[in-house]
Amino acid sequence: MNYWKINSIGHSSLQFVLMIFFLFLFVYHSDAQRRRAASNAFVDQFFLVSNYSDLNNHLEPETMTIRELLQANVRGFQIRLEVDADSAIIRMITPQKNEKPFSYFLDEISIFLNQNPGEVLTLFLDYNFPFFYLETALKAHHLYNKIFVSETDDLWPSTKMMAERGYQLVCFTLQRNQDTPPGFYHLWDYAVEPHFSTVLEPEFHGSFARGRASNPFMFFTGYNLPRDTTGIEIPFLMMNINENPFLISHLINLWKKTGKRPNFIVRNRYHYVILGVIENLNSHNTISGNITYNLHPLSDVSWEGSTQALTSGHYSFPFLAGEDVFLQPFKPGYSFTPERVNLSNVREDITQNFLASPLDLHHRLKAYFPFESSTRDASANRNHGKNHGVRFAEDPIRGSVAYLTDDTFIELPDAETLGLHNNDFTVSAWLRISPLQEERRDITILGTEEATYRQGLHLQLRNARPYFGFFANDITGNTEIRPNEWVHVVWRYTKRTGEQAIFVNGRPDGISQKHPSFMGRGTVNIGRAIQMYNYMNGYIDDLAIWDRPLGNEEIWKLYQDVVPLYQSKKTNWNLIVFLTAGILLVVYLIILLYTRKNRQKSSVKTEAQDVPVINMPTSEKFRPNSICLFGEFQVIDREGNDISLQFTPKIRQLLVLLLLYSQKPRRGISSDDINQILWYGLSRKNATNNRGVNMSKLRQVLTFLDGIRIDSQMENWMININREQLFCDYVEVQAMLRNRSMIDNPEGFVEFFSTVETGALLIDMEEEWLDEFKGHTASEIVDTLLKSAQQPFLTGNHDMIIKICDRVFIGDPYSEEALKLKINALIKQRHFNQAKYTYQWFSDNYEKSLGEPFSLAFESFVEK
Repeated sequence: MNYWKINSIGHSSLQFVLMIFFLFLFVYHSDAQRRRAASNAFVDQFFLVSNYSDLNNHLEPETMTIRELLQANVRGFQIRLEVDADSAIIRMITPQKNEKPFSYFLDEISIFLNQNPGEVLTLFLDYNFPFFYLETALKAHHLYNKIFVSETDDLWPSTKMMAERGYQLVCFTLQRNQDTPPGFYHLWDYAVEPHFSTVLEPEFHGSFARGRASNPFMFFTGYNLPRDTTGIEIPFLMMNINENPFLISHLINLWKKTGKRPNFIVRNRYHYVILGVIENLNSHNTISGNITYNLHPLSDVSWEGSTQALTSGHYSFPFLAGEDVFLQPFKPGYSFTPERVNLSNVREDITQNFLASPLDLHHRLKAYFPFESSTRDASANRNHGKNHGVRFAEDPIRGSVAYLTDDTFIELPDAETLGLHNNDFTVSAWLRISPLQEERRDITILGTEEATYRQGLHLQLRNARPYFGFFANDITGNTEIRPNEWVHVVWRYTKRTGEQAIFVNGRPDGISQKHPSFMGRGTVNIGRAIQMYNYMNGYIDDLAIWDRPLGNEEIWKLYQDVVPLYQSKKTNWNLIVFLTAGILLVVYLIILLYTRKNRQKSSVKTEAQDVPVINMPTSEKFRPNSICLFGEFQVIDREGNDISLQFTPKIRQLLVLLLLYSQKPRRGISSDDINQILWYGLSRKNATNNRGVNMSKLRQVLTFLDGIRIDSQMENWMININREQLFCDYVEVQAMLRNRSMIDNPEGFVEFFSTVETGALLIDMEEEWLDEFKGHTASEIVDTLLKSAQQPFLTGNHDMIIKICDRVFIGDPYSEEALKLKINALIKQRHFNQAKYTYQWFSDNYEKSLGEPFSLAFESFVEK
């Protein structure tokens, strides 16, 4: 028998011989593979883990010692710890359910790590006592400084790189302990555990027994089988690789279907055959890589080709030599470069990275109803609605809105035309419901009239909560919608994963997977569905339909009104007025220039007399209700008083940190990142306390300003600014840099230049974490100014060109392009000596800073 446990005494010697033989083969054949694996990222490696404390309580306990397990290539330990409060001694639960001093375990791993400086061990600690007991024990054995602290939660380095930096311990905790510092990671924030299965090719339905599906690591306990009522191990799992394909195929199939390697293979009792399993896994060719957006890992990415996989910013799939590989990443709200990968007859490991780009919010917009006193579709598709008694009202918050009562609705085209039939889709709307009648269970926002399975679309409020249904294929949200309050609700369906999702005010409110798609083809109505008495009763505004699933960030932007879907008539009139004023200004300038030319008494006319006049506004410094970050940090309250000194250094750092991160594409910064940046080295508890105190002080100082607030959602902090009320130069510049067409005209350029003219970003703050923002902003401004200098509206305006060049030199003191522009502008003004002085100044600074003479002569910069 090749069962897990060999009961016969006569077989024990055979087992020992086989174990030695397997160890020899493992060491001999897999040395190259292990060297290759050690150079892979941590998430791309396999580790044999001992469930030493037998946390499952029903499995056969370990009989080997810690030292023996380490010698047998075990590289992880799952341990339960308890502390004696009187003696402060930590004790470890042994496999035999006895207690042993934790120091025994620490001694063993300390010796092992000192003797093997290239090795890394992973600990899974189950404890429920204050962290300082554990910290004291680890420091006493000189292990605390060996604990790896990740610079980013998503992309960890290889064990080889960890060891080279002196990090030889990776620590996970099985309980969420509030006082743990960086370096102690709650396991289920980073790993998943598959549901137990004895099926050779297990089904994966997008969920795990523990952990989020997008977590990067897999914690596999499937080789720990429970015993039957007789106490004899179930004979299904024979420890023989040749005779039992379950050992390899089960893991390979999990790996293929999840996009995650089974990193931590956990055994209650050591068996040498597992080394052969790991060797086999390491022998498989893989395609792996990272999925990033703006250099940050992108989570919750699903895949075509391995349709059930949901991965984090890193993915990994195995394949057999000669196998064809097809991969296509997918995440709502993003496109990818490359879009897909098709590889044929692959016979080596492949690294393939994907770059994500956010989709335009108008992409595949099927219909948009702003309800500007009509039911017209403002999108390019013109899927106009037919009004059945709906009236329109002027709301003080949202302007013109639709008002629906019983027996009123808006008839839209059919479900296929709107992209709802058997497809991805998203529906977004602002709602303000009237007080509910007790007999009314459902209030419909959008739906069809069919009452058949998967053909009756009904996007509703049911018992005052958002509801998403295809008829007998439904989910409900969790937020109770209160009457007479505007609320933003989004219904999203993703056919690829079968996900139905509800969002309320930009946040997920209910999500469910594996729902078959909506198959109805009938007419779609705003305000009624299925039963004709389920009418809408209240106000609706900005209802939009896409035939794709919007991303979470896009939904958040909709709620925040960051990206307008449509310009109202009022805005269009503003545009007309703006264009008219622009035309009049051009006419005025032409007349002014003509008059100046005719009045010119001198026969010599310089180019400067032909230049359009661009009036620079006064500096935004000392503007009431403003925050200025260009030049020196300055805050002016609503009364016009300078309150900059009320910001202590730490409060100022906190405000700047929140402001800068709030303008990044992934808006905001997490609590942990704030702690790491501003209170690095403090324990999590102390850092959190400091953050809370300073956040409270910052909120108090900001009460002197209008139009600014600090928001926190899901441990993500950001500053929201009403640009109509509060002026922040950094926010305005970022808005113009995101939409450069705003700068490609005289008025827009003047606004941009006057904002950045005051100096570089935060010249009076030198914190290291600011370098990224300062460098990126300086580069963006330099590129924009140099491009603007070539615009026709600045042709001949030599004074402005000189100012632009002087500002460019602040961000890039070695810009040869700016040097050439300034020299020629001065020459055209007949300031020859000043042009030569500018060249000499540049040349001297160049040599002084870079240690070598400037090689280009003055003449090479002069236009012929």
